Amino acid sequence: MIIKRLILQFKYLTNEEVDLLSFKFLKRIIDKWNLKTHNTIFVATKLGSSPDGSNNFMGYVKDTLHEIDDEWTPNKLFTSIEEAKNFLLISPTKKSSRVKKIVLMDDFVGTGKTADERIKHLEDDLINLGVDIYFFAWQEWKKVLNF
Repeated sequence: MIIKRLILQFKYLTNEEVDLLSFKFLKRIIDKWNLKTHNTIFVATKLGSSPDGSNNFMGYVKDTLHEIDDEWTPNKLFTSIEEAKNFLLISPTKKSSRVKKIVLMDDFVGTGKTADERIKHLEDDLINLGVDIYFFAWQEWKKVLNF
């Protein structure tokens, strides 16, 4: 039953359609969460050395953010949680001290367990920095199944 519902709801998107959706979604979260180029970074949810879907998603995000505002430069995007933590904690700079918002990005959320773990992983280490952590995913399993 679940597989049938997924197949019936499957839609192939062209690159142009994905670009347009990426633009709309990112513009919406930038406005809704009041994200600013001087105090926000985007971070893929990847942990460890193996690439995952969040890295692929960041490829779309990089180009789209720059299209929204040319101040969204690649140095505000991090391909892993470890890379972002290194920037914020291990080698802090004047630029990293201005970060007040982190947007964790993933391509897909199933049960939400991984998302919760990644947020907690960051919160535990960054609690003293006073940053707000947001989570954005391209697709959520519960919405696909209409729960």
